[in-house]
Amino acid sequence: MSPLAPMSLEALKDKHNAKWSTFAPDVLGMGIAEMDYHLAAPIRARLAALLDAERTGYPMRGPVGPMADVAASFARRMAQRFGWAVEPGDTQLCVDVLQAIAACLTAYSDPGEGILIQTPCYPAFLIALDQGQRALHDVPMRDTPDGPRADPDPAATLAARGLKPRVLLLCHPHNPTGRVFTREELAPYIRLAEAEDMVIISDEIHADLVFAPHAHQPLAQMFPEAAARIVTLYSATKSFNTPGLRCGIMHFGSADLMARFKARVPEVLLGLPSVGAMEATLAAWEECDDWLAALMERLGAQRQQLAEALTRAEPRLRCFLPESTYFLWVDARAADLPGGPARFLLERARVGVNDGAQCGPGWDGYVRFNYATTPALMDDLCARLTRALTEGR
Repeated sequence: MSPLAPMSLEALKDKHNAKWSTFAPDVLGMGIAEMDYHLAAPIRARLAALLDAERTGYPMRGPVGPMADVAASFARRMAQRFGWAVEPGDTQLCVDVLQAIAACLTAYSDPGEGILIQTPCYPAFLIALDQGQRALHDVPMRDTPDGPRADPDPAATLAARGLKPRVLLLCHPHNPTGRVFTREELAPYIRLAEAEDMVIISDEIHADLVFAPHAHQPLAQMFPEAAARIVTLYSATKSFNTPGLRCGIMHFGSADLMARFKARVPEVLLGLPSVGAMEATLAAWEECDDWLAALMERLGAQRQQLAEALTRAEPRLRCFLPESTYFLWVDARAADLPGGPARFLLERARVGVNDGAQCGPGWDGYVRFNYATTPALMDDLCARLTRALTEGR
């Protein structure tokens, strides 16, 4: 089924998922990272076949079975899509990428130690640090006429505050800004990690959601000289709208890195993705790139539609057209919306978005929109925003 096939608001709400259950019934939930599209037909077919065959037992560990199949499929996808050669044996399956991040923080740092993160960041990064008793060593992105860019001298920024982080946690491509980092942008961070002997965790869950002419390059491929200290995290769940099925994969850039991880993180704590999650992942990576291409075409049009609607209604808003992801990062500080932009939009437009204050210190006045919705709901969203922002001036 095409991701562009119509899906009604009633059908979306009947799913009882987080995106459409967080707010009151009259609110358009445009924050939580789920898409309002049908699953790709191959994923539906795999799940149906699994149930028809009653394959609901324990998955096999070892060289045969779905776990080994996912690792092999990951290696093929990295080679075919990104030109990055990896070995299936250098991987570890996990339930989801956030779990992998928490496990890596446990493996490569101790309570109280600092984690270098570019802000604004995915709010769950901060939750992982808080619950793991790690300290945030944030390096804010720079505001430029072309949108947010990485701080060109993170070493100086940290030194000025007397900070010496133990781990570098990157979101690559970047959530929430949608930036596809260049090698030149990331080189100072890699040099710093090498100088301070930091492990690098590269969350690449948005790697498939990149708009042309931009292209994703895995961090360990971009910096082969630093690959031995890089753990790459990847999943089909974000790109193919299967977050509730929960399956992720970790790639370790060296045997030593994997050994250090296993010495501190018992495998039982990672659990196992379900058979359904692994079958959905295999279908996504092996049979659904046409679905993904149609999705990106739709997202490309809707990111433009939303940005234009916002700036037309309130010219003081700064919308940074994303190079990846399905998020629009908006600087609303100059608009001085009563109560702050997230509260204003909820109360006046009945639109729920992510508050920039949740993305790290100093990001009040920003909001994140999820524009991965149906054309009808996008039109409704733009109409609500136009009405509220025009009346609110």
